[in-house]
Amino acid sequence: DGSPIGKLVIHENEEPADKVFEWCKENNASEYYDFILNSACESDLVNCKRRQPVYFSISISDPDGSHIDVLELKHGNEPVDDIFVFFAENGLFKKNWDFHGMVKQICAKPSVDCKREKAVKYFDNNFSMGNKTLGRLVIWEDEEVADVLFNVRMRYNLTALDQRMSFNDICRRPEVPCNRLKAIVYRKTEITKLDYEKFGNETCKRQFAGVQHLSSFNDLPFGENISKMLKGDAVASMVEHPLFCVLLLFGLQILFFLLVSIPYVDKKINTPLKVVVPIFIIIIVSILQAVLVEPNTSVDKAMHTFEGKLPDLIILEGEEPVDALLKWGKQAAKDHHPIVRENIYWELLDELCNNENEFLSCKRHRAWEYHD
Repeated sequence: DGSPIGKLVIHENEEPADKVFEWCKENNASEYYDFILNSACESDLVNCKRRQPVYFSISISDPDGSHIDVLELKHGNEPVDDIFVFFAENGLFKKNWDFHGMVKQICAKPSVDCKREKAVKYFDNNFSMGNKTLGRLVIWEDEEVADVLFNVRMRYNLTALDQRMSFNDICRRPEVPCNRLKAIVYRKTEITKLDYEKFGNETCKRQFAGVQHLSSFNDLPFGENISKMLKGDAVASMVEHPLFCVLLLFGLQILFFLLVSIPYVDKKINTPLKVVVPIFIIIIVSILQAVLVEPNTSVDKAMHTFEGKLPDLIILEGEEPVDALLKWGKQAAKDHHPIVRENIYWELLDELCNNENEFLSCKRHRAWEYHD
Protein backbone atom coordinates (compact mmCIF):
# COMPACT_ATOMS: atom_id res chain seq x y z
CA ASP A 1 0.00 0.00 0.00
CA GLY A 2 3.05 2.27 -0.18
CA SER A 3 3.54 2.59 3.58
CA PRO A 4 7.19 2.46 4.75
CA ILE A 5 8.39 -0.78 6.37
CA GLY A 6 11.77 0.28 7.66
CA LYS A 7 15.26 1.30 6.66
CA LEU A 8 17.63 -1.28 5.11
CA VAL A 9 21.36 -0.57 5.41
CA ILE A 10 23.98 -2.83 3.81
CA HIS A 11 27.61 -2.24 4.80
CA GLU A 12 30.55 -2.97 2.54
CA ASN A 13 31.63 -6.12 4.44
CA GLU A 14 28.15 -7.65 4.46
CA GLU A 15 26.71 -10.10 1.97
CA PRO A 16 23.51 -8.48 0.60
CA ALA A 17 21.57 -11.78 0.47
CA ASP A 18 22.16 -12.45 4.20
CA LYS A 19 21.46 -8.85 5.21
CA VAL A 20 18.24 -8.60 3.19
CA PHE A 21 17.03 -11.97 4.50
CA GLU A 22 17.56 -10.98 8.15
CA TRP A 23 15.97 -7.58 7.57
CA CYS A 24 12.89 -9.13 5.93
CA LYS A 25 12.62 -11.61 8.77
CA GLU A 26 12.78 -8.87 11.43
CA ASN A 27 10.22 -6.72 9.62
CA ASN A 28 7.80 -9.54 8.64
CA ALA A 29 8.45 -8.88 4.97
CA SER A 30 9.76 -12.25 3.82
CA GLU A 31 7.45 -12.24 0.79
CA TYR A 32 9.34 -9.21 -0.55
CA TYR A 33 12.78 -10.80 -0.22
CA ASP A 34 13.39 -11.41 -3.95
CA PHE A 35 12.17 -7.96 -4.96
CA ILE A 36 14.28 -6.15 -2.35
CA LEU A 37 17.41 -8.21 -3.07
CA ASN A 38 17.10 -7.66 -6.82
CA SER A 39 16.70 -3.95 -6.27
CA ALA A 40 19.77 -3.87 -4.03
CA CYS A 41 21.92 -5.93 -6.40
CA GLU A 42 21.05 -3.61 -9.33
CA SER A 43 22.86 -0.78 -7.55
CA ASP A 44 26.40 -0.09 -8.72
CA LEU A 45 27.49 0.25 -5.09
CA VAL A 46 26.36 -3.24 -4.07
CA ASN A 47 28.34 -6.38 -4.88
CA CYS A 48 26.17 -9.51 -4.72
CA LYS A 49 28.17 -12.76 -4.74
CA ARG A 50 25.10 -14.96 -4.34
CA ARG A 51 21.32 -14.75 -4.20
CA GLN A 52 20.63 -17.33 -1.48
CA PRO A 53 21.01 -16.37 2.18
CA VAL A 54 23.26 -18.44 4.47
CA TYR A 55 21.82 -19.47 7.84
CA PHE A 56 24.68 -21.67 9.08
CA SER A 57 28.43 -21.58 8.46
CA ILE A 58 31.42 -23.32 9.97
CA SER A 59 35.13 -23.27 9.17
CA ILE A 60 36.51 -26.68 8.19
CA SER A 61 40.15 -27.69 8.67
CA ASP A 62 42.04 -30.87 7.86
CA PRO A 63 43.60 -33.15 10.54
CA ASP A 64 46.81 -31.12 10.35
CA GLY A 65 44.95 -27.95 11.24
CA SER A 66 45.21 -26.38 7.77
CA HIS A 67 42.15 -24.37 6.77
CA ILE A 68 40.17 -25.86 3.90
CA ASP A 69 37.16 -23.60 3.45
CA VAL A 70 33.97 -22.37 5.11
CA LEU A 71 30.99 -24.69 4.86
CA GLU A 72 27.81 -22.70 4.27
CA LEU A 73 24.24 -23.97 4.42
CA LYS A 74 21.82 -21.89 2.36
CA HIS A 75 18.12 -21.32 2.83
CA GLY A 76 16.07 -23.35 0.39
CA ASN A 77 18.72 -26.04 0.03
CA GLU A 78 18.80 -29.41 1.74
CA PRO A 79 21.84 -29.40 4.10
CA VAL A 80 23.17 -32.71 2.75
CA ASP A 81 23.29 -31.21 -0.76
CA ASP A 82 25.33 -28.20 0.39
CA ILE A 83 27.72 -30.51 2.25
CA PHE A 84 28.08 -32.67 -0.86
CA VAL A 85 28.98 -29.61 -2.97
CA PHE A 86 31.51 -28.57 -0.32
CA PHE A 87 33.13 -32.01 -0.44
CA ALA A 88 33.24 -32.08 -4.24
CA GLU A 89 34.62 -28.56 -4.70
CA ASN A 90 37.35 -29.11 -2.11
CA GLY A 91 38.39 -32.59 -3.27
CA LEU A 92 37.42 -34.25 0.00
CA PHE A 93 35.92 -37.32 -1.69
CA LYS A 94 39.30 -38.03 -3.27
CA LYS A 95 40.89 -37.70 0.16
CA ASN A 96 38.44 -40.33 1.50
CA TRP A 97 36.86 -38.03 4.04
CA ASP A 98 33.80 -39.41 5.85
CA PHE A 99 30.99 -37.60 4.05
CA HIS A 100 28.09 -39.18 5.93
CA GLY A 101 29.94 -38.75 9.21
CA MET A 102 30.04 -34.99 8.65
CA VAL A 103 26.40 -34.99 7.54
CA LYS A 104 25.38 -36.57 10.84
CA GLN A 105 27.46 -34.06 12.81
CA ILE A 106 26.02 -31.05 10.98
CA CYS A 107 22.44 -32.35 11.10
CA ALA A 108 22.75 -32.72 14.88
CA LYS A 109 23.08 -28.92 15.22
CA PRO A 110 19.89 -27.30 16.63
CA SER A 111 19.75 -24.69 13.87
CA VAL A 112 20.01 -27.26 11.06
CA ASP A 113 16.94 -29.13 9.83
CA CYS A 114 17.80 -32.19 7.70
CA LYS A 115 14.94 -33.91 5.89
CA ARG A 116 17.21 -36.51 4.24
CA GLU A 117 20.78 -37.81 4.51
CA LYS A 118 21.26 -38.82 0.86
CA ALA A 119 22.61 -36.08 -1.37
CA VAL A 120 21.54 -35.12 -4.87
CA LYS A 121 24.62 -34.98 -7.08
CA TYR A 122 22.88 -33.25 -9.99
CA PHE A 123 19.37 -31.90 -10.59
CA ASP A 124 17.75 -30.41 -13.67
CA ASN A 125 14.04 -29.73 -13.70
CA ASN A 126 13.99 -29.42 -17.50
CA PHE A 127 16.77 -31.68 -18.75
CA SER A 128 17.36 -32.16 -22.46
CA MET A 129 19.63 -34.49 -24.42
CA GLY A 130 20.14 -34.10 -28.12
CA ASN A 131 17.04 -32.41 -29.49
CA LYS A 132 14.66 -33.89 -26.91
CA THR A 133 13.40 -32.23 -23.75
CA LEU A 134 13.10 -35.06 -21.23
CA GLY A 135 11.87 -33.29 -18.10
CA ARG A 136 13.26 -33.76 -14.62
CA LEU A 137 16.63 -35.48 -14.14
CA VAL A 138 17.90 -36.42 -10.69
CA ILE A 139 21.30 -38.04 -10.13
CA TRP A 140 21.89 -39.23 -6.57
CA GLU A 141 25.22 -39.33 -4.78
CA ASP A 142 25.63 -43.12 -5.21
CA GLU A 143 24.96 -42.96 -8.96
CA GLU A 144 27.51 -42.34 -11.68
CA VAL A 145 26.65 -39.68 -14.23
CA ALA A 146 27.82 -41.93 -17.07
CA ASP A 147 25.46 -44.74 -16.00
CA VAL A 148 22.42 -42.48 -15.66
CA LEU A 149 22.98 -40.78 -19.01
CA PHE A 150 23.55 -44.14 -20.72
CA ASN A 151 20.19 -45.38 -19.44
CA VAL A 152 18.51 -42.16 -20.60
CA ARG A 153 20.11 -42.56 -24.02
CA MET A 154 18.87 -46.14 -24.33
CA ARG A 155 15.37 -45.30 -23.11
CA TYR A 156 14.85 -42.47 -25.60
CA ASN A 157 16.87 -43.97 -28.49
CA LEU A 158 19.43 -41.16 -28.58
CA THR A 159 22.97 -41.21 -29.95
CA ALA A 160 26.32 -41.73 -28.26
CA LEU A 161 27.25 -38.18 -29.26
CA ASP A 162 24.17 -36.83 -27.47
CA GLN A 163 25.20 -38.75 -24.37
CA ARG A 164 28.79 -37.49 -24.56
CA MET A 165 27.74 -33.84 -24.93
CA SER A 166 25.41 -34.09 -21.92
CA PHE A 167 28.13 -35.83 -19.95
CA ASN A 168 30.65 -33.06 -20.71
CA ASP A 169 28.12 -30.38 -19.79
CA ILE A 170 27.35 -31.95 -16.40
CA CYS A 171 30.81 -33.16 -15.40
CA ARG A 172 32.58 -29.89 -16.15
CA ARG A 173 30.89 -28.48 -13.06
CA PRO A 174 33.23 -28.62 -10.02
CA GLU A 175 30.35 -29.59 -7.71
CA VAL A 176 29.58 -32.77 -9.72
CA PRO A 177 32.22 -35.49 -9.25
CA CYS A 178 32.42 -37.95 -12.16
CA ASN A 179 34.56 -41.02 -11.54
CA ARG A 180 34.06 -42.75 -14.90
CA LEU A 181 33.81 -41.68 -18.51
CA LYS A 182 31.90 -44.79 -19.62
CA ALA A 183 28.81 -46.53 -18.29
CA ILE A 184 28.71 -50.03 -16.85
CA VAL A 185 26.79 -52.34 -19.19
CA TYR A 186 27.42 -55.55 -17.26
CA ARG A 187 28.26 -56.37 -13.65
CA LYS A 188 28.67 -59.79 -12.07
CA THR A 189 28.70 -59.83 -8.28
CA GLU A 190 29.26 -62.42 -5.56
CA ILE A 191 31.91 -64.29 -7.54
CA THR A 192 33.50 -67.07 -5.49
CA LYS A 193 36.59 -68.85 -6.73
CA LEU A 194 35.49 -72.07 -5.04
CA ASP A 195 32.56 -72.25 -7.48
CA TYR A 196 34.98 -72.72 -10.35
CA GLU A 197 37.61 -75.07 -8.94
CA LYS A 198 39.02 -77.75 -11.22
CA PHE A 199 37.48 -80.76 -9.50
CA GLY A 200 34.30 -79.08 -8.34
CA ASN A 201 34.24 -80.71 -4.89
CA GLU A 202 35.66 -77.59 -3.23
CA THR A 203 32.13 -76.21 -3.14
CA CYS A 204 31.13 -79.05 -0.81
CA LYS A 205 33.67 -78.12 1.84
CA ARG A 206 31.87 -77.97 5.19
CA GLN A 207 32.76 -75.73 8.10
CA PHE A 208 33.04 -77.88 11.24
CA ALA A 209 33.85 -74.82 13.27
CA GLY A 210 32.66 -75.99 16.69
CA VAL A 211 35.40 -78.20 18.13
CA GLN A 212 38.18 -76.37 16.33
CA HIS A 213 37.50 -73.00 17.91
CA LEU A 214 36.81 -73.84 21.56
CA SER A 215 39.02 -71.59 23.71
CA SER A 216 37.45 -72.22 27.14
CA PHE A 217 39.66 -75.29 27.61
CA ASN A 218 42.63 -72.98 28.22
CA ASP A 219 41.30 -72.21 31.72
CA LEU A 220 41.32 -75.90 32.72
CA PRO A 221 44.26 -78.04 33.90
CA PHE A 222 46.10 -79.20 30.79
CA GLY A 223 43.59 -77.02 28.92
CA GLU A 224 46.15 -75.68 26.48
CA ASN A 225 47.06 -79.22 25.41
CA ILE A 226 43.38 -80.12 25.03
CA SER A 227 42.79 -77.04 22.92
CA LYS A 228 45.71 -77.86 20.63
CA MET A 229 44.47 -81.43 20.27
CA LEU A 230 40.96 -80.29 19.29
CA LYS A 231 42.37 -77.94 16.67
CA GLY A 232 44.64 -80.58 15.18
CA ASP A 233 44.17 -82.02 11.71
CA ALA A 234 43.60 -85.53 13.04
CA VAL A 235 40.66 -84.45 15.20
CA ALA A 236 39.28 -82.30 12.40
CA SER A 237 39.33 -85.15 9.88
CA MET A 238 37.73 -87.48 12.41
CA VAL A 239 34.96 -85.04 13.27
CA GLU A 240 34.28 -84.31 9.60
CA HIS A 241 33.60 -87.98 8.94
CA PRO A 242 29.84 -88.36 8.28
CA LEU A 243 29.63 -91.44 10.56
CA PHE A 244 31.47 -89.83 13.49
CA CYS A 245 28.45 -89.31 15.76
CA VAL A 246 26.87 -92.64 14.72
CA LEU A 247 30.03 -94.53 15.68
CA LEU A 248 30.38 -92.49 18.88
CA LEU A 249 26.80 -93.30 19.89
CA PHE A 250 27.28 -96.95 19.03
CA GLY A 251 30.54 -97.11 21.01
CA LEU A 252 29.12 -95.45 24.12
CA GLN A 253 26.09 -97.74 24.13
CA ILE A 254 28.30 -100.86 23.83
CA LEU A 255 30.56 -99.53 26.59
CA PHE A 256 27.58 -99.02 28.90
CA PHE A 257 26.17 -102.51 28.26
CA LEU A 258 29.62 -104.02 28.85
CA LEU A 259 29.77 -102.25 32.20
CA VAL A 260 26.29 -103.48 33.11
CA SER A 261 27.27 -107.02 32.21
CA ILE A 262 29.83 -106.97 35.04
CA PRO A 263 28.08 -108.60 38.08
CA TYR A 264 29.42 -106.10 40.60
CA VAL A 265 28.26 -103.11 38.53
CA ASP A 266 24.96 -104.81 37.71
CA LYS A 267 24.13 -105.07 41.42
CA LYS A 268 24.87 -101.35 41.98
CA ILE A 269 22.67 -100.10 39.09
CA ASN A 270 18.91 -100.49 39.46
CA THR A 271 16.59 -101.27 36.55
CA PRO A 272 15.22 -97.73 35.91
CA LEU A 273 18.80 -96.41 35.67
CA LYS A 274 19.61 -99.02 33.02
CA VAL A 275 16.85 -97.48 30.89
CA VAL A 276 17.65 -93.83 31.61
CA VAL A 277 21.41 -93.95 30.93
CA PRO A 278 21.10 -95.09 27.25
CA ILE A 279 18.55 -92.35 26.69
CA PHE A 280 20.92 -89.77 28.17
CA ILE A 281 23.71 -91.06 25.96
CA ILE A 282 21.54 -90.50 22.89
CA ILE A 283 20.64 -86.98 24.08
CA ILE A 284 24.28 -86.06 24.80
CA VAL A 285 25.52 -87.32 21.43
CA SER A 286 22.65 -85.51 19.67
CA ILE A 287 23.61 -82.26 21.39
CA LEU A 288 27.23 -82.85 20.39
CA GLN A 289 26.12 -83.41 16.81
CA ALA A 290 23.98 -80.27 16.74
CA VAL A 291 26.29 -77.87 18.60
CA LEU A 292 29.86 -78.93 17.89
CA VAL A 293 29.89 -81.18 14.87
CA GLU A 294 26.94 -80.63 12.54
CA PRO A 295 27.78 -77.55 10.46
CA ASN A 296 25.33 -74.69 10.15
CA THR A 297 24.23 -74.05 6.56
CA SER A 298 24.56 -70.29 6.92
CA VAL A 299 28.08 -70.72 8.30
CA ASP A 300 28.93 -72.96 5.34
CA LYS A 301 27.70 -70.39 2.83
CA ALA A 302 29.37 -67.48 4.60
CA MET A 303 32.73 -69.24 4.84
CA HIS A 304 32.43 -70.51 1.28
CA THR A 305 31.89 -66.96 0.03
CA PHE A 306 34.54 -65.46 2.32
CA GLU A 307 37.30 -67.90 1.46
CA GLY A 308 36.82 -67.58 -2.29
CA LYS A 309 35.51 -64.00 -2.57
CA LEU A 310 36.57 -62.17 -5.71
CA PRO A 311 35.94 -58.57 -6.84
CA ASP A 312 32.98 -57.73 -9.05
CA LEU A 313 33.48 -58.27 -12.77
CA ILE A 314 32.59 -55.02 -14.55
CA ILE A 315 32.35 -54.37 -18.29
CA LEU A 316 32.05 -50.82 -19.60
CA GLU A 317 30.26 -49.68 -22.76
CA GLY A 318 32.33 -50.39 -25.85
CA GLU A 319 34.73 -52.65 -23.94
CA GLU A 320 35.57 -56.10 -25.29
CA PRO A 321 34.48 -58.71 -22.68
CA VAL A 322 37.74 -60.70 -22.89
CA ASP A 323 39.79 -57.53 -22.23
CA ALA A 324 37.65 -56.69 -19.19
CA LEU A 325 37.98 -60.29 -17.98
CA LEU A 326 41.77 -60.21 -18.26
CA LYS A 327 41.94 -56.94 -16.36
CA TRP A 328 39.62 -58.36 -13.69
CA GLY A 329 41.64 -61.59 -13.49
CA LYS A 330 44.89 -59.73 -12.82
CA GLN A 331 43.22 -57.75 -10.06
CA ALA A 332 41.62 -60.85 -8.53
CA ALA A 333 44.91 -62.75 -8.67
CA LYS A 334 46.29 -60.49 -5.95
CA ASP A 335 44.23 -62.46 -3.41
CA HIS A 336 43.62 -65.74 -5.26
CA HIS A 337 46.49 -66.78 -7.50
CA PRO A 338 46.23 -67.94 -10.20
CA ILE A 339 43.13 -66.68 -12.01
CA VAL A 340 44.07 -65.77 -15.57
CA ARG A 341 43.64 -68.64 -18.04
CA GLU A 342 42.61 -71.01 -15.28
CA ASN A 343 39.32 -72.92 -15.13
CA ILE A 344 37.46 -69.94 -13.66
CA TYR A 345 38.77 -67.66 -16.43
CA TRP A 346 37.52 -69.82 -19.29
CA GLU A 347 34.16 -70.54 -17.65
CA LEU A 348 33.51 -66.85 -17.08
CA LEU A 349 34.51 -66.06 -20.66
CA ASP A 350 32.00 -68.62 -21.96
CA GLU A 351 29.37 -67.18 -19.66
CA LEU A 352 30.02 -63.65 -20.96
CA CYS A 353 30.04 -64.61 -24.63
CA ASN A 354 26.82 -66.64 -24.29
CA ASN A 355 25.08 -63.94 -22.28
CA GLU A 356 21.89 -62.48 -23.76
CA ASN A 357 22.91 -58.94 -22.77
CA GLU A 358 22.71 -56.94 -26.02
CA PHE A 359 25.75 -54.87 -25.04
CA LEU A 360 28.05 -57.90 -24.68
CA SER A 361 29.52 -58.90 -28.00
CA CYS A 362 32.58 -61.16 -28.11
CA LYS A 363 34.40 -60.26 -31.31
CA ARG A 364 37.46 -62.16 -30.13
CA HIS A 365 38.47 -64.63 -27.41
CA ARG A 366 42.05 -63.49 -26.93
CA ALA A 367 42.66 -60.40 -24.83
CA TRP A 368 44.92 -57.50 -25.63
CA GLU A 369 47.59 -56.99 -22.99
CA TYR A 370 48.88 -53.45 -22.72
CA HIS A 371 52.54 -52.93 -21.81
CA ASP A 372 54.07 -49.63 -20.85
